[in-house]
Amino acid sequence: MTAADQVTIEQKRVVERESVIEMAKETRHIRSITFPVLDLDGNLSAFGGIEIDVTERKRAEEKLEEAYAIIREQKESMEKELDIGREIQMSMVPQVFPAFPERKEFDIYAILQPARQVGGDLYDFYFLDGNRLCFCIGDVSGKGVPAALFMAMTKTLIKSRSVDDYSTASIVTHVNDELSKDNKASMFVTLILGILHVGTGELLYTNAGHNRPYIRRSDGNVETLVQSHGPIMGAVPGLAYNEEKTKLVTGDVILLYTDGVTEAMNQNGKLYSDLRLNQLFATSSTASLEYLINSIVSDVEQFEAGAEQTDDITMLALEFHDTSEAEEIHSMKIQIINDVKEIDRVNDEFGDFLAARGVPTAIGYRFNITFDELLSNIISYAYTDDDEHEIDIKVELSGDRLIVTISDDGIPYNPFSTATPDTSLSVEEREIGGLGIHLVRNLMEEVSYQRKTGRNVITSVHRLGGENKVKAAP
Repeated sequence: MTAADQVTIEQKRVVERESVIEMAKETRHIRSITFPVLDLDGNLSAFGGIEIDVTERKRAEEKLEEAYAIIREQKESMEKELDIGREIQMSMVPQVFPAFPERKEFDIYAILQPARQVGGDLYDFYFLDGNRLCFCIGDVSGKGVPAALFMAMTKTLIKSRSVDDYSTASIVTHVNDELSKDNKASMFVTLILGILHVGTGELLYTNAGHNRPYIRRSDGNVETLVQSHGPIMGAVPGLAYNEEKTKLVTGDVILLYTDGVTEAMNQNGKLYSDLRLNQLFATSSTASLEYLINSIVSDVEQFEAGAEQTDDITMLALEFHDTSEAEEIHSMKIQIINDVKEIDRVNDEFGDFLAARGVPTAIGYRFNITFDELLSNIISYAYTDDDEHEIDIKVELSGDRLIVTISDDGIPYNPFSTATPDTSLSVEEREIGGLGIHLVRNLMEEVSYQRKTGRNVITSVHRLGGENKVKAAP
């Protein structure tokens, strides 16, 4: 009598157990069931048992568990992929605000709130020169790492092209052609690209299949920029996109957003809608742009009422502050070759430019020294051959800001990366070099270096002072 039989007899209950039988060629799984047979008084009158071969069921269970393990592994891999995509997405957008605390002409704020599924939303903003601010917002099709990588490629192409191209139509046309090449995944991106001259408020923009932006004018009226300048980017090469201009004045606020805002859905399947966003934007306080955007996010969350966020929520807002009277922009371009004799020509033409606009001679002297130092360095050290190279100098005078940009195609070199020399040491103790760049730093209010599309770009900025501000002719 087995232990199971004994339990059945003593406790009058069914006992189940499984055992493994090792046979010559295979292992069999047997399920044994022992059960009591009771009379009408509930007394044990007999007991019986059956055995069932459950080997095939066991094998099916093992296969099922293996499938579950694969699914769990794939889920973990997918979650890791989404995490990577999220990291790519967030690392590619500026997140420090205020972004330009030294600039009083405008405020800007943006937010990217990823959904559970990582998408390809993007925004960006940066100065092209001392006065032109480039900004954009976009939405890539698809989810996960592919969308995040497509977003990163789009952002990089825009920034690379805008280095020396101030036409939004031209930039978008170029980026579309690049994205359309070998696009086997058939991904695409909707985009709005704008270039704002912060000195005049002139805004040039191109809308490539994106949601229509709003401008809340200083009188409280909300204007919709309804014009579309071309379809989505990345689908069809060879398209020529258009551009349009508008003008911002003091107090105007422009709002850009992705469809994660307007297509947010509540539990009844109703969409948040463009109308609701328009109305909220028209009535919301702009005590700060951060408050404005956070108010919209809160309203979207209230509308969803617990429904899951299914798409990224991305917004960018910019408020224009015209801090002075209308300012006339004066500009000049000089192109020289890599010959030190050309530096005198630069100083002469630059001096004539300043004199014609009443800029004090002392300001010219500052830039003369800067030209001598920077151009000498470029001509002497930037090139590894004896060929003739072109060096471009761009001058722009707007209000009280005098901006000079020098661009060359020499080897990559940032002159401002050198350590500041210790001028407290004697000439004998001091390391050779660095004094000229140190002098430039002290003469200019702002200096910067960038490597853009194979060129070194050095920007020098100096303010004339309020009494010497250049204003528009009446």
